[in-house]
Amino acid sequence: MSIRKNIRLLRAEGSFLRNATGFASIQFLSIFAPLIVTPIFIESLTTKTFGSVMAAHSLANVAVIIVNFGYSWTGTRLIAQTDCATTRKKYLINAWLGQLLILFVVLIAITTFLSMITELILLKYFFAYLIFVFGSILSTNWFFSGLEKMSLLAKINVPARLATIPLAYILVRDPGDDYIAIFILSLPALITGVFSFLWLARSNYVSPRQASKVETIRLLNSEWLMFFVRGIREIFFSSATFIAAIALGSEAAAIYAIADRVKNAILAVGSPITNALYPRMSKIAVNSIWVFKHNLTLFGFSIFGLNLFLYIGVLLFGEQISNFFFSVTNSGFMSCLTILAALPIFVGVNNMTIIQTLVTLNRMIHATILAAGGVVIFLIIFYPLSVSHGLSGFALAILLSEFALCVASLIVAVQQIKQKLMLQGY
Repeated sequence: MSIRKNIRLLRAEGSFLRNATGFASIQFLSIFAPLIVTPIFIESLTTKTFGSVMAAHSLANVAVIIVNFGYSWTGTRLIAQTDCATTRKKYLINAWLGQLLILFVVLIAITTFLSMITELILLKYFFAYLIFVFGSILSTNWFFSGLEKMSLLAKINVPARLATIPLAYILVRDPGDDYIAIFILSLPALITGVFSFLWLARSNYVSPRQASKVETIRLLNSEWLMFFVRGIREIFFSSATFIAAIALGSEAAAIYAIADRVKNAILAVGSPITNALYPRMSKIAVNSIWVFKHNLTLFGFSIFGLNLFLYIGVLLFGEQISNFFFSVTNSGFMSCLTILAALPIFVGVNNMTIIQTLVTLNRMIHATILAAGGVVIFLIIFYPLSVSHGLSGFALAILLSEFALCVASLIVAVQQIKQKLMLQGY
């Protein structure tokens, strides 16, 4: 089947493009709106306070990832592959119950940990971010993605994101406005979460009668493997600012957080495609591994080329990017940015090999070992590199661990696709 026919298959009924557009709108503003307000936060809050605010935000993101467990990916696949309303209702309500249980455990664990290391300001900031945590859970992006209705969330999320820009410039004026800054950063998640819940309730997807303790526990038991595959990597990236704050101080965390946001902006360009691609690729893999292979190759090379092009752009305009955030060229930021901006090149490949390939083909053990291996490599090398090279060494440890994972996952993914092709007689 030609590539042109494969693309037409992906565009069937227009749902793929609408879903990708919805992802793109949310992803674009979730990255670029905070980037726009970052200079005013740094100037008003000071670099040190901003670093603490972002370290707590990093921890809140980790909480969201843990609470989402494996639902955000297994749930997307299940919702996409079934048209049964009862199945969808049952999964949603019991996933929510499981998330509440996990959230309770997470809150106890984070509170205990921060109290033990006497980071009380981070603990206060983290509790201020709970509205962000609850809003993110209620948003239930994975359910809308499975329905291929991300455009609905975009209609409310986009205005909420845009509203944070004038609010930041009006309300955040001095270091005492730190909690106002946290509220502004949390507002889009809260508004989107409320809208999502109301839409799901109005569409009769919220069914308390489908709640079951047995089903909730069954889902928790079935989702842990997916959580390790996806969650380990997401926790790894999301916790980096918090780790930098603990290991190197709040000012270093601030510099890392800004460079990380630029890195996320690069990822945001291609990630709506890969996120929207997942439920559709799950369907294609069931019908034809040959079509699956062609689409995987097409999108994989496209995303790789896109991320490489954007990295070159960062190298060319790095000084201007630094001046935008700091008014003057910050050598520490420039060094960290040069390293982190290369990360999306390998992250894009790993997404296609681990999530789009191994998870879609139900090779969960392979995906788990690979994901865990990347984190282990980071844990081994980050401390000596941080001691010898400071923040740049910390960023380099992340890049090297992702590169190692890229090479390994590519080899495993190719082997698995070849096996599937042989089984189907190709």
